[in-house]
Amino acid sequence: ILRNVKPRDRVTGIENIKEQLLKFEYSTTIKTVLNVDGDINKLILKIWMVVEENINEALTNAAKYSEADEVIFSIFVYNKIARMEFRDNGNGYKNLNKGLGLRGIEERVESLGGRVEYYNDSGFVINMIFNLEELKWALEYWYVMMTA
Repeated sequence: ILRNVKPRDRVTGIENIKEQLLKFEYSTTIKTVLNVDGDINKLILKIWMVVEENINEALTNAAKYSEADEVIFSIFVYNKIARMEFRDNGNGYKNLNKGLGLRGIEERVESLGGRVEYYNDSGFVINMIFNLEELKWALEYWYVMMTA
């Protein structure tokens, strides 16, 4: 199944993220920055889909609540782990209230075996962490079970 994901699908993922950030910047005047470190070709289409939805939610929250003037989205792809970090320089939180949006972020990441961390660091930070090896194994297992 992983062989069926074409490189242009992966490019579409990063291009969609660039477009999301640019549209957000133009509509809110909050500056956006995208950082990419590592081989994004290791990211499967399902990860891109989850990340795109989660960025949309994080941008909406930043515009509504953070009073930030900059958001940074970073993608770090290591050997077996991918980490996506959404960071704003706004007011952070005193007591994190996980509404439907943040719970949705968690559910989407966890549906791919990942995990989400939230914390304050000169603003609000959302870390989405995926184990690429486990995800690859799970998808291959699912594919074998579906075609058996």
